[in-house]
Formats: sequence, C-alpha cells, structure tokens
Amino acid sequence: MTDQAVLSPLTVRRSGQFRLAGMIILISGIAGALLLYWVRTRGPQVADDPRMLGFYKKEDLQMRQLYGKSGMLANDLVSALERPDTQAILIGGISTAVSLGCFFISKRWRE
Repeated sequence: MTDQAVLSPLTVRRSGQFRLAGMIILISGIAGALLLYWVRTRGPQVADDPRMLGFYKKEDLQMRQLYGKSGMLANDLVSALERPDTQAILIGGISTAVSLGCFFISKRWRE
C-alpha cells in the first residue's frame, strides 16, 4: 500500500490548500516588498536635503540629553524602520516565515 492510499481526500485537499496559501503568501510578500522599495526610492528624499544637516545634529544632541542611551537606541530603531530598505526586508522576511509555516503545516497534514 502506498502512502497516498492511506490518506483521506480531505487530508490531501487541506494539505494542498496550505501549500497554495504558502505559495501565494510568499509570492505576494516578495512582490509587495520589491514594489514598496521601488516606489519609495523613486521620490525625493528629505534626508538628502543639505539644509537638514544641522537639524539632525541638534535633534541627536537633544535626544541624548533628554533620554540618554536608551532614548538614542529607540530613536535609531524608529529611524531605521522609516527607511524603505528596512521595510522591504521586514515584509519579505515576515512573508517568508509565514509561508514556511504554511508549508510546514501542509507537510504535517500528510503525515
């Protein structure tokens, strides 16, 4: 007897649904991350404005004085999350993790 003969049609269908969901999530997540990166990097960048150089130095000094090292760390984290490359990496990574979870569940349905 093969493994396929032991599995019920419902099990095979559920396993296929999870595989399909995993593929859709993976493809749409990576495509969305690439699209977001492409769109967000095409416009003018406020950070590239030479008039803002003094502002950022003053802002960093004020953050350091008011909140210390933990405030600077939180500020750096928020600044990193605002960049399109970081957002694209997060979207791609999360969609990959979710799709891998779907593939894992699909494999478990077949066991």
